[in-house]
Amino acid sequence: MKSKSDRFATSWGIPLLIATMLASFIPVPAQVHAEQNETQNQSSTSVTRTVTIDTNNVIQDDFFGVGVNTIPTALMPGQMQYGYTEAHWEIDKKRIQTIQPKVARVWFQIDWMEPSKGTYTWDSTKMKAFYKYLDAFKAAGTEIELNFGWKVGSTVHDWFSIPGIDPWTSAPADLDAYAVSASALLEELIQNRGYDNVKYLTFYNEPNGSWDFEAPGDQKAYYAEMVNKVSSRLTADGLRDLVEIWGPEETGAPAWIEYMKQHADDAIDGYSFHVYGESYEGLGNAFSLRKGYVGNKPLHLTEFGWADDQASNWDAGYANSVIQTPIWV
Repeated sequence: MKSKSDRFATSWGIPLLIATMLASFIPVPAQVHAEQNETQNQSSTSVTRTVTIDTNNVIQDDFFGVGVNTIPTALMPGQMQYGYTEAHWEIDKKRIQTIQPKVARVWFQIDWMEPSKGTYTWDSTKMKAFYKYLDAFKAAGTEIELNFGWKVGSTVHDWFSIPGIDPWTSAPADLDAYAVSASALLEELIQNRGYDNVKYLTFYNEPNGSWDFEAPGDQKAYYAEMVNKVSSRLTADGLRDLVEIWGPEETGAPAWIEYMKQHADDAIDGYSFHVYGESYEGLGNAFSLRKGYVGNKPLHLTEFGWADDQASNWDAGYANSVIQTPIWV
């Protein structure tokens, strides 16, 4: 994820203390063993080494930094009944302040703000809980990628979901109304409440899967139409310049990025994707393939990791993704 890397004017070194350790696995008499230990202790040395890092050699000057994904529901009704308290929230806020992520991808459900079509409740209990996360991230200097649309709460199934589609994972039935809702939310957050760290807007999570954004027919085409409509609505409302639109948040489906490039490129400022279980080399290949589609547009890796506990190794781990990503951004 992204925010220009700071550069240092000079190189700097890190001193390392390396202790030489010797061991013998051959059985010896106690007296001889003691004499050997004494000799080894006398001959062992601690040597100071210096590793020099040339900070003028920048691998990638367009790397935002490391970010986080956040589902901001811990303080909402239905969550705190399981034991999460304000004291726990204070600990989580401290963690946010300590980590200071560059970007937070914050997931959002439309039922938190719109109990009935076209009616907004900016001071609902769930919205107040959501604002606490925005407050914490703003204090930490973190930019927000607002992931507008995730699961569909039961209270809005009657008007939001597409008839005949699983109402919990349905794409919006009315894309024009959805675009108006997105515009209303951004106006409330950025202009009315001062969350000017909301910099990026995206939609749903991994729409190529079967767990979000379900729609009949060509789902890629429906997603592209949605993005285009939201972008046009924001332009009409004078809000488009306040955010970048990212998409499509696909996982293992580069054809989605290829399709969006062909059918929604004017509305997309940066392309986004997820990777799980890729090797160090495989992650580079994933970037290379998608960069071939997006051309000069930015490419953002907004989720990464491994698919199961046993895959957490050198070939597929968090550290390797962090190392490899700046090379390919």
